[in-house]
Amino acid sequence: MKKIVVMLLVLSLLGSCVLALAEPAVLTVRGVGVVNLNADAASITMGVREIAEDVTSAQATVNRKIASVIEKMKEMGIEAKDIHTNYISIYPEYDYNDAKNPVVGYTAETSISVTTSDTENVGKYIDAAFEAGANTFSDISFSASDTTEESNQALKLAIERAFDKASAMAEAAGMKLGELVSISEAEYSYADNGAYYAKEEVVTDAGAGTEVYASTLQVSATVSVQFALQAVD
Repeated sequence: MKKIVVMLLVLSLLGSCVLALAEPAVLTVRGVGVVNLNADAASITMGVREIAEDVTSAQATVNRKIASVIEKMKEMGIEAKDIHTNYISIYPEYDYNDAKNPVVGYTAETSISVTTSDTENVGKYIDAAFEAGANTFSDISFSASDTTEESNQALKLAIERAFDKASAMAEAAGMKLGELVSISEAEYSYADNGAYYAKEEVVTDAGAGTEVYASTLQVSATVSVQFALQAVD
């Protein structure tokens, strides 16, 4: 009886090995497609920061100046819905050498973001904001309102490159591509030259206005493709 059981186990193992050998080799590759496009919107982050001896004075000055900045932006054509408050901050300033009365004043700050489709005149908005009372500048980010077409193009390129890569790898291995086993989108990103947002260089000249040069945005797609491999006839 033991001999029969042992023989059955051996046959079962041999059967598994035969099935494993019969399974075709699978090649998995990734393809990346990148498409460039121009930005059609810009977001400018700036604000007002003031220091005063008491909280009320500091905040009142900030409120007055930020209201002036917002009014100026509206005069230049920015709609109210495209002006947003990022944060409002008030904190004490300390003199750590004075143990009895360490608080010497208060800093108040308000930051806003202004979004415009007039990407060619971003520098003019910055200059106007500072003339109206802004004294802090944080960032400019550029974006595109619709990337559907570019996303589809990036996917097509990614698939084409995955197929080309798979063909080259199969040939190098002395085999050829068989059936397509699977294909899936592995990753999608929207950025500029390696950054999540397009960061622009701001050049300030006392005798001229602020110049902002928009960089090219990128849409990229990555796909994962699997092929069965076959021996060359």
